[in-house]
Formats: sequence, C-alpha cells, structure tokens
Amino acid sequence: MGMTKKNYTRNGTILGRLAYTMAINQTTGCHEWTGATAKGYGRFTYKTKFCLAHRASYEVHKGPIPEKMLVCHHCDNPKCINPDHLFIGTARDNARDALTKGRLKGNPPPPPRGEKSKSAKLTDDLVRQIRQGGVGAHWARELGVSEECIRKCRRRQTWAHLD
Repeated sequence: MGMTKKNYTRNGTILGRLAYTMAINQTTGCHEWTGATAKGYGRFTYKTKFCLAHRASYEVHKGPIPEKMLVCHHCDNPKCINPDHLFIGTARDNARDALTKGRLKGNPPPPPRGEKSKSAKLTDDLVRQIRQGGVGAHWARELGVSEECIRKCRRRQTWAHLD
C-alpha cells in the first residue's frame, strides 16, 4: 500500500494513524500496533471516539463491521492490525477458533461426569436400572451407597447427563 510514517501525521486520517502506530513483524507478517493497548488490543482515540485498532483497520480496508459481529485474528495476535489477518465472526466462531487452536488457557475442560469420574460408585447402566424402579433401600444396600444417592439419581439431581 506504500504507507510510511513520513507520509502521514498522527492527527490525520484513521489510515494514517494506523500506519503511523504500527511495525511489521517480518517473521509473522503481522502489522503490530505499537501504541496504547487495552487487554492486549491496540486502542486509540480518533476525533474524541475510543477505537480498537484491529476493528478500525478492518473497517478502513474491508468495509463496515456488521452489528454484533467481532473482528477476529487468524494469527492469534491481538496487537495485529494487518487486514489480511483479520476476519469477521460471531462470538461462537471466535470461541471455536480459540478452542481448536488451544488458546482457552483459563478454561480447563469440564470434569469427567458419571462413570468416568474417579469417585463414581455407579455405572451408567446401573443408574438406568435404578431409574426403572425397585426399592431404593434395596438398591442402596446392594450397591453400597446411601438411599439419598438413589433418590438423587431417580430425580436426576445427579447423573443428569443420562437419558
């Protein structure tokens, strides 16, 4: 595009502001924001409005962002404003992208449920049998669990993931 810092001033157009406040990472091809950040994303004020740099870059180069849509990064670099690295997606698309790329560090997988749990005393098949009937006290004695455990299975307060 031929943008250089000397061609633009800080207070000119949004395109000029983006060009002035970024550096190209030769290894990744990312145009990395070098100005202020918020939660890792480039940010700036333009004509008294707060702007996120990657969203501004998308709008300048590709057009308007549809309502309730996000501007996501193929490169997984929140400072990147390279329009070739940006795409539009929903919150679900962004979460799926993060999950497939192993970026959900703060969200461990859910704990094992049912018979896959280390502390399980029942199996999926036993719970299904318990729900079909029989005396709760009998089941409890036979399986070595409390009557409360049997009641909760029947009420689907536990083992709720089973049909």
